[in-house]
Amino acid sequence: MNIKWPIADDVSDLSALSGTDVHIWAFPLRVSAERLQQLRALLTPDEIAKADRIVVPVKCEQSAVSRGTARTLLAAYTGAAASDLRFTYGEKGRPYLDCSGLDGVGRDIAFNVSHSGDLGVIALTREGDLGVDVEELDGKIDLIGIGRRFFSTIEHADLSSQTGHARTEAFFRAWTRKESYLKARGMGLALPLDGFDVTLLPDQEPRILETRFDPGDAARWTLTELDPCDGYAGALCADLGPREIQTRTLPNVS
Repeated sequence: MNIKWPIADDVSDLSALSGTDVHIWAFPLRVSAERLQQLRALLTPDEIAKADRIVVPVKCEQSAVSRGTARTLLAAYTGAAASDLRFTYGEKGRPYLDCSGLDGVGRDIAFNVSHSGDLGVIALTREGDLGVDVEELDGKIDLIGIGRRFFSTIEHADLSSQTGHARTEAFFRAWTRKESYLKARGMGLALPLDGFDVTLLPDQEPRILETRFDPGDAARWTLTELDPCDGYAGALCADLGPREIQTRTLPNVS
């Protein structure tokens, strides 16, 4: 897998996470059996049980890798032991770091995780909130049909104007931008995907154009396109205006 972001020597390869900075780490989901066991050992019994309920073995392993990697990075940023971290969950299931047992630097970290195919990403910040999404490009699905069902009228028209691989890229450009926005709001798919418009054409700046269920949201949230790996699309959505973003690939995962 050709991950484009620089490989870090360790977590300290990035500057300190401060202010409205966002750090984004990419990590492969396919790891050695030894590494998988190391990551599973960091999980709570509930997390292990949730992963083990996934019937597809590869997906089960990748769920454990994603959760264990999130714990590893959050531990590095908070100074706590990875296995000691605890999480609370929003109404729609989004995890939040439980800060009740943390002090100092650990108390204000917001994070979001996404994975698709063989790639995972995690975004972290100390101020405001964010959502991140990554998707493996798949041109074999019914892009127009899915766009007609879930995209807004404007987005579907833009998608239909593209052909070939450009259409595939436009579809996943839109999908990751929409997903990252909904995740930043902590709503998952509880809000209608066609209730807001995002840009998706290659010459357009990543942006939320209109949010019909909350008109002020288009001005509140900023979209950033992510390009972590060949064959994948990604997006970050964050409030508080433009952010200083640093990206790296987590070492020693596989």
